[in-house]
Amino acid sequence: MIEKYIAFIYQALDTLSEGNPISLAILFSVLTLHEFGIPFPLVLQGVRFYIGYEISQGSLETLLLVLIFIIGRQCGASIIYWVSRLSSNAILDLYPKRFTRIRNETERIREKLQSKRIFSIGTVIIGRFTPGLMIPTSIAAGSIKLNYYYFIFGVLASSILFDATFITLAALFGRQVSREGLNVISWLILSGFIGLTIILWVINGILKRRKRPREV
Repeated sequence: MIEKYIAFIYQALDTLSEGNPISLAILFSVLTLHEFGIPFPLVLQGVRFYIGYEISQGSLETLLLVLIFIIGRQCGASIIYWVSRLSSNAILDLYPKRFTRIRNETERIREKLQSKRIFSIGTVIIGRFTPGLMIPTSIAAGSIKLNYYYFIFGVLASSILFDATFITLAALFGRQVSREGLNVISWLILSGFIGLTIILWVINGILKRRKRPREV
């Protein structure tokens, strides 16, 4: 049963690397929606692992998926940025009251961006790397009318750094397996990939619970 499930997943990923328009459109939509705060952790991590593993085997077809990752993130972040820039704080009204933490975090990031314009790209990168601050960073940048090119470069840099970390781990795993099979080193690399993923999920979950407003 597990073997069939893995085979199905791998076949689905193969359609992505082959450039299937529908599959690529779905991945693009997932990445765009992810920027809106809709999580797809297993899907995105699975694709990252697949990209890294295939690259280690000499396949360059998966580089198309890397491009989709970049474009999808840029599109989602840009939508939030421009809606925030054109509507000021109105975009915050789109979120339910239980997401008041987004308002608070947006205000903090907005102050940092305004006071340190010269370091705005770095602020965007750090904000997007911090669990729970991806959306507030986009909203804050748009609301203060931060130079769009600064913002989008920060999004690009953070995306490349984040994705490259997991893709590199997967590539190292694939290379090690190809050379020496499953051994201690390959298991350590795989554990690093899985462990880092779990750590990020746990941190994100803890931050969401701590910042959730109490009901009166």
